[in-house]
Amino acid sequence: MTSPPADPPAQPAAAAAEPERKERVKRGLDLVNLTGFENKFPWQLSGGMQQRTALARALANDPRILLMDEPFGALDAQTRVVMQEELVRLARKNPRTVLFITHDLDEAIAMSDRVVVMSAGPASRPIGNFTIDIDRPRDVADLVARGQRRDLDLEVAAGELLHDAGDALDRTADVAAGHHGLDQEH
Repeated sequence: MTSPPADPPAQPAAAAAEPERKERVKRGLDLVNLTGFENKFPWQLSGGMQQRTALARALANDPRILLMDEPFGALDAQTRVVMQEELVRLARKNPRTVLFITHDLDEAIAMSDRVVVMSAGPASRPIGNFTIDIDRPRDVADLVARGQRRDLDLEVAAGELLHDAGDALDRTADVAAGHHGLDQEH
């Protein structure tokens, strides 16, 4: 009795996905204007190009929500503005929710539709929520350069929120230490 012919060996999943993966890489590099740099090593790219590569990698799986935690913090001022404009361009081309964490209030206002101000410290929590009513498309470089926050009085409001939150923390610390706002000398 002869055994049935053996099935051809299964193709590894990685090899089967190779054409799709190459197409995804090509689309991602096109999206962030890095076509032609596919075979470069990270050390052969500028800081901005490395950030755009990271952005393409984050977008490769087409996430509905993109988390960006201080993505431009390590860049020089000129490259930072270029990357801000790039992110805004990508958001117009392929809309999605972006949770963009920054300590730069001008950057937050220029790039966002909504700014949530968080309290300081490890137990951080939302202490303010501001809608940004600036028409799109926006010129991020111009808004950042003009310090748009002055026009919106957001800096004052955010500062007051942070000051109030700091006072509340101080009062909590005083109560925890046994000081209840009474003059200790009398």
